Amino acid sequence: MAKEKQHSGVAAVKKRLEDYQELDKYIQHQIERMENLESKMYHLGAQVLTDMPKSPNTVADRTGALVAQHEEMLERIKGLIEQRDREWAWAKSLLSSIKKANERTVIECRYHDGEKWETIAKILYGDR
Repeated sequence: MAKEKQHSGVAAVKKRLEDYQELDKYIQHQIERMENLESKMYHLGAQVLTDMPKSPNTVADRTGALVAQHEEMLERIKGLIEQRDREWAWAKSLLSSIKKANERTVIECRYHDGEKWETIAKILYGDR
C-alpha cells in the first residue's frame, strides 16, 4: 500500500515536470511566432500616396493590426513565463529535498535544461 502511494506520488511529480517542459517548449514556439510577426512589421511595403480623397490606407491599417497583435502576444508570453517560473520554483523546492547529486542533476538537466539522455550521461560520467 505504501509502495503504491509512493509510486503514484513519483508519477505525479514526473507528470508535473513533463508539463513544465512542455510549457517551456510552447513559450519558445510563441517567441518564434512573435519574432516572425516582428519581421512582418518591419518589412511592410511603402505607403501609396494619391491625391484621391478618402484613399484607403491599407498599410497603416495593417501596421496597426500587427502592432496590436504583437502587444497581445507579448502579454500572453509574459504570463506564460511567469507560470513557468512558478512551476520551476516548485521543482527547485522539491529538488532541495533530494540528497543524491546524480538524481538532482538528472532532473535539472532533463526537465529544466531540456538535455538529451546522451548529454546527461556525459555530464554525469564524462566520456568513459
